[in-house]
Amino acid sequence: MASVTLSGALNGLKGLQARLRLPTWGGSLCAVFSSDPRVGSGFENNHAEFLAAQQGKEQHDIRLDEFTGQERDAANNLAFNAAPQLSLAAQGPAEVRDLIHAFSHMTERVQRAALRQREFVSGAAHELRSPLTALLLRLEMLAAHPPTAQELPRQIEALLAPLHRLRNAVDQLLLLASMEESNRLQPVPLDLSPLLYELAEEFAPRFAGRRFEVEVPPHLPLIRANADQMRVIFANLLDNAAKHTPPQAAVFLKANVYPDRVEVQVTDEGPGIPLEEQERVFERFYRSPRARSDASGHGLGLAIVRELVRLNGGTIRLESAPGRGACFRVTFPR
Repeated sequence: MASVTLSGALNGLKGLQARLRLPTWGGSLCAVFSSDPRVGSGFENNHAEFLAAQQGKEQHDIRLDEFTGQERDAANNLAFNAAPQLSLAAQGPAEVRDLIHAFSHMTERVQRAALRQREFVSGAAHELRSPLTALLLRLEMLAAHPPTAQELPRQIEALLAPLHRLRNAVDQLLLLASMEESNRLQPVPLDLSPLLYELAEEFAPRFAGRRFEVEVPPHLPLIRANADQMRVIFANLLDNAAKHTPPQAAVFLKANVYPDRVEVQVTDEGPGIPLEEQERVFERFYRSPRARSDASGHGLGLAIVRELVRLNGGTIRLESAPGRGACFRVTFPR
């Protein structure tokens, strides 16, 4: 019975790379177990507790491995700091090294999430402050100098402009927040053609004075995507083209079919985007120095587009050069 118990214990300790020695002591067989990697094989009975027991003394101790204190400090940093700086060296038994790697990966994700949260709050506060300040200044002016009956319609119209901008910023911020909180989708087999034609008709008035060409087949191969999010993606891309395309220039909405994918292009003949800015245009709250005078933008539209494309299993690519317009290619697998 004793040998069965010992065998079961050894099987359970295999994962710890344990070492067991069976010396005799006072005519009796005793088992000495060590999982300490610093105790060499064959010297397990050299522990202070075992030596004290041989002398009839009682002794006990808790000896921490070299990495224990480091990881304790790292865990405390993770628990009590908003942006912990953690760097752990993987050492000790294989199982502990695996745990360190998993812990380090988790803390890197926490750090990235904390950084995104700070950037989001800072950018949101900046975007909301501008229209709120404009409203406050205008209302203070009206309070100091009440308008006449003839001036009132013009003053109301001036108040509505920053209010519309504020509502648009809040809507986009809420959409970004919802994407952060949940990636839950309800993808369905979707033909993008009807949605693209609907958006083209909706945006046609925005392109008055410019050439707006639509090249979309009556039917496209089905993709699996969320219809509402597809509408947001292409509405934001068309809105971006409307903002940056000068009079008499052209905007193209085109769809191409390939054996493994469906690609939709939104191309404009605007000023184009320098190479060093092409990745940054997808960042939250980023606006090109050339476009910062445009009070209608928040630097959120393309960030939302990229995130929604990713959530639906697609990719987006920008092709542009200064003076040659911009082409956004959105691709989804068939």
